[in-house]
Formats: sequence, C-alpha cells, structure tokens
Amino acid sequence: MDNRTSNRGAQVNFLTQRLAIPAWLLILFAVVTILVTVLRITVPSFLWVLIALLLLLIGWLSGQGDSGSGPSKELSDPDAPDYQIRISNYPNYANPTLLRIENRNRLLDLNREPEIGLVTSVAGDLVFAVNRFNFPVSLIMNYTAEDEQKLRERREKLGSRVELVPIYLHSPTTDEGSANKIWRPFQEFTIDTEKRQATIRVSSWGDSPTGWGTRP
Repeated sequence: MDNRTSNRGAQVNFLTQRLAIPAWLLILFAVVTILVTVLRITVPSFLWVLIALLLLLIGWLSGQGDSGSGPSKELSDPDAPDYQIRISNYPNYANPTLLRIENRNRLLDLNREPEIGLVTSVAGDLVFAVNRFNFPVSLIMNYTAEDEQKLRERREKLGSRVELVPIYLHSPTTDEGSANKIWRPFQEFTIDTEKRQATIRVSSWGDSPTGWGTRP
C-alpha cells in the first residue's frame, strides 16, 4: 500500500468514524463529483460550500447518538460462561467481540500493579475495531460466587478489609520494543454488590483481557 492509498484510507476513516458521516453518502458525493467533472457541468462555488456544510451537519447529528443512545451488546466467553460482559453506548463501527483465550491460568499468574493483591478470574479477551471513542463506552461485567470465596480467603489471610475490583491486562511497549503485560485496576467504575456486577466507563481500548482482582 503506497502513501497516497494510506492517506485516502485515513481520510475516509476520519469522515466515517470521527465525523460519523455515512459511507454511502460519501460514495454518492464522490460519484456526483466525478459526473460533474466528466460532463463539464458548471456548479456555483456557493453550492459546493453548501453541500460541504450539509455533510458536516449530517455527521454532527449522527455523532450525537454516540453520547447516550448507542447500541448494546452482551458477550460471553464459551470457556467462562458464568461471566457476561455487556457493552453499551459504543459507536456502530467499533464492533466489540471476544477473542479466544488459550491459557487462562497463565494470565492469572502475570504481574500486577501494587493496587491488586490477587487476580481471581479472567472474564474474557475483549477487543474493539477502534482504539479510542468520541464518548465513553460503558462495560457491565459480573463476578461470581467463586470470586467472592477468593475474596473471603484473601481477607482472612491479610486480616484487613479487601475489596473486589474489575481489572484489565495492560501491555505497555518498552524502549526495546517488547510488551510487558501487567494487570491494572479500572479507574472509573461502580460496583453493585447485590447484582454482583461492576459498571465501567472507558474512553480508549486495546486488545485487553478483563477480569476480577482484589484490592489490596
């Protein structure tokens, strides 16, 4: 792929994703522009400006739907059916899915930040088609009786107050170019102990397995 192709692709992505202009409308605009050029039809400059403003207005109005009325989708890993992850308020092009996890036990043993005392479970490997969102996306993830049992064992071991927290696996790139995977707690979440679930808000995302851990 050459630079010109990459630039065109980036422009289309910006228009359809950032400005939320429907792809079919952009294609129609391109076809009309080509016909006008081939047929040598004279179009007043003010009309081109009006069309451009209309496209921006359509994109802006479409983008407002991402701020609170986006779609909702519930996912569950076949290897961990007790855990459900419900995603809502995400843009249509984000396409949330769960990837297959080859070795859950290996993930449980990976390094974790000091705020996490124990990784109790891995709910799934959640991915999106994009890395950032115009508006925060909502994730609702449940925990199980097994997580609660590990929480009680942790409390008894430490003899102090311990809480369950939703976590994700972060993969920062080092100066050498390698990625060190480390568990981190989500920063913006609320927990409903009666429903055994957490509501999490995120504005960016990578290929990140999610699960539950204890604090401390």
